[in-house]
Amino acid sequence: MSSVQELKRRQERIRSTQQITKAMKLVSTVKLQRAREHAEPAAVYVKRMREFGQTFLGHRPLPAAEDAQDTAARKKLVVVFSANRGLAGGYNMNIVKKVIDQQWSAEDVLLCTVGRRAAELLRSRGFHVWNDFSDEMDTEPYELAGSICRAALRAYENGHADSITVVYTKFYNAVTQLPVCEKLIPVQEPVAEDVFTVESDEDLFLGSLLSEYVTARIYGALLESAASEHGSRMQAMDAATANADELIEQLAKQYNRARQGAITQEITEIIAGAQAI
Repeated sequence: MSSVQELKRRQERIRSTQQITKAMKLVSTVKLQRAREHAEPAAVYVKRMREFGQTFLGHRPLPAAEDAQDTAARKKLVVVFSANRGLAGGYNMNIVKKVIDQQWSAEDVLLCTVGRRAAELLRSRGFHVWNDFSDEMDTEPYELAGSICRAALRAYENGHADSITVVYTKFYNAVTQLPVCEKLIPVQEPVAEDVFTVESDEDLFLGSLLSEYVTARIYGALLESAASEHGSRMQAMDAATANADELIEQLAKQYNRARQGAITQEITEIIAGAQAI
């Protein structure tokens, strides 16, 4: 009988867990819809800013570093976007794998993290986190993008970094999200010929454009990452709910067999007792 009771308790625990996974899926679905409502209109701005920035910046030298630090001593500044929480399937681990796949030496990377999970996982793999914006992820996205941009450009212009790269998860749809690695500066491949003429102070304009360009790219990465996180968590919770259904069904069969076995045993004992009398 204890086996029957234990199977019943297990069913109740799994049903309780299933209610949590269903609720988390619903919450993630709503958050995904909101994230897409923000991301889709902003995508046009980010795309245009990317095209203009790559066209203009790709044909002109970027501002020189303020100090004379040896180029060999400079590092790659890498901004990595992940989540502050788990239970999102492979979302966080996939972004860490993308960083590892680049085969960067930990000593050559100036790591900036947006999301505690990536920060924790990369620290465990020997990377040093230079700047962490995980506690600011509730900030308005464009404001947060501006803060990250200022920190990144300060390191670049001071000669501590010779490039700025972002690693984030690109959102395609609720089922498909893929990690990508994109170098922002220096611009590698201009998207068009330079057809612009600057009538004012070109250096002043170049510095302003560089800031706006990097901010826009980081802003786009933030929005893509947010949508990808909610989409990945929604999938994970949906799979967990389906797995709970299968477990409950299996336990129900085991419960019925155990219950029938217990009843059969009681009947056998009653008959044996009657025959002994």
